Amino acid sequence: MSNDETISNLSQQYLDKLPQDREQGYPEILTKLQEKHELMRGRRAQEIVSNEDYAAAAAQTLTQGSGLRAFIGSLLEPLCFDLVDTLPQGAATYKVAYSHDGKYIATGDGRGNAYVFDAATRRIVFQKGLEVKALMSSPFCFTPDGQSFIFASGGLVQVCDIATKTVRRSLDHKSGVSALDVSNDCRLLASGDFCGTVHIWDLEQGVKTKEFIAGDGYIYDVKISPDSCFAAAICDDGYAYTWNLKTGDSHAKFHHEKRARSVALSSDGKFLVTGGDSSFKVWDRDTGACITYSEATGSALTALSMTPDDRWIVTASNRGSIRFWDRMTGKSHCIVDAHKQTIYSIAFKPRGGYFVTVSGDMTVRIWSYVPRSQT
Repeated sequence: MSNDETISNLSQQYLDKLPQDREQGYPEILTKLQEKHELMRGRRAQEIVSNEDYAAAAAQTLTQGSGLRAFIGSLLEPLCFDLVDTLPQGAATYKVAYSHDGKYIATGDGRGNAYVFDAATRRIVFQKGLEVKALMSSPFCFTPDGQSFIFASGGLVQVCDIATKTVRRSLDHKSGVSALDVSNDCRLLASGDFCGTVHIWDLEQGVKTKEFIAGDGYIYDVKISPDSCFAAAICDDGYAYTWNLKTGDSHAKFHHEKRARSVALSSDGKFLVTGGDSSFKVWDRDTGACITYSEATGSALTALSMTPDDRWIVTASNRGSIRFWDRMTGKSHCIVDAHKQTIYSIAFKPRGGYFVTVSGDMTVRIWSYVPRSQT
């Protein structure tokens, strides 16, 4: 059997498995497989037929770089991707954050340790750890002014000065903290716990101002809206909950279904994105309208974020791949072989242009992305 026949057979198998994805605006690659088989001959064809995802990508432009293959939809705004650097870690890494000024990158491993790197030199400038090793990664975040790193161990939240490497303030959440986020004006901190509770703190005064009860279960992710008017949290019961931070009232809840793990907000707070299992949903907060998008068959969505300009929703999978989804059309680009194992977290540089991924393969990878017109 020729390479072209092999690709055709695998591509048709892939199409047969995903009829619902075509109805939801799955990438154009699924309808134009016959048009560009000439691109897939020889060595590249041999690489692609080894994986059904690659076969499904046969109608896209194949771009190969340092340790990656990126399939770029021909009808989408073309993006260029590159692997900038890989930072080795001593353990599987589950969390990552970019400071708002882009100067620092923080990573957290499965032993409860967090490391703050200088983004330019890639050197560790600060680290936090637990006296007793944890069985999972501890949550952390940066304050928007770039001066503080906030780290939680158990029920204790510590606000640390990066320059002096000292603890400026300690907050007692009491129950184990699972998620953190800081408001853009640096005034408020949200902390979610294992029991389905979200606490809101006044960072300047160091006091708790509000307490919200979500569902019965683990808070996987929490976000404060860019205008500091509401908070959102994704819970183990499959719902995303929102609360008014000024009045303390419950806004609404959005049912993603079980195993929801991530929540993201658009810069204007109008759209909320929830992710888990093999799909993500985009919600209009005002109307409750929802659009569902699915990952490839056999893939589980493990991390989710939005680019700073709101143009792209970015997902990662247990197969080590990354997808950039156009928020307006639902079409996607795909970076395969981004990691050798599951990607657990994604963080974007606030001014755009770069993002970081962490994985169970004990690596942290820094990527660049840019419209091809700007290269």
